[in-house]
Amino acid sequence: MIDISVSEGIARVHVTKNLSKDDFARLQHEVDSRVGSEDEVNGLLIESQELPHWDSLAALSAHLKFIHNHHKKLKAVAIVSDAASNSLLKLLPQHFVKAQIKVFPSNQQQAASLWIMTEAGTAML
Repeated sequence: MIDISVSEGIARVHVTKNLSKDDFARLQHEVDSRVGSEDEVNGLLIESQELPHWDSLAALSAHLKFIHNHHKKLKAVAIVSDAASNSLLKLLPQHFVKAQIKVFPSNQQQAASLWIMTEAGTAML
């Protein structure tokens, strides 16, 4: 389950439980409904205490479909988490997606937001 909010061109996703197919449908709607608007989503900030899992194969399929359809639209993805497996997150995805990906400790949400805005060219410095 995820909570989604959008501001400053960033979709903030707080993961609270295993990911469902409906989570990705809602995320897709939030991102796609803003294309071409002033609040267009340029980056994704994912917050999770631990590495999330999918609740079904349909959820995994929806996740892969979201990545396929959006990795060229999103300029930056920040993962805010202290999960032990972050070292894999730093290496693996960059080979498959166009967006820049960076992992931040859980106490650095603001730094993650600023990094996304800088990568997306929307930061007001």
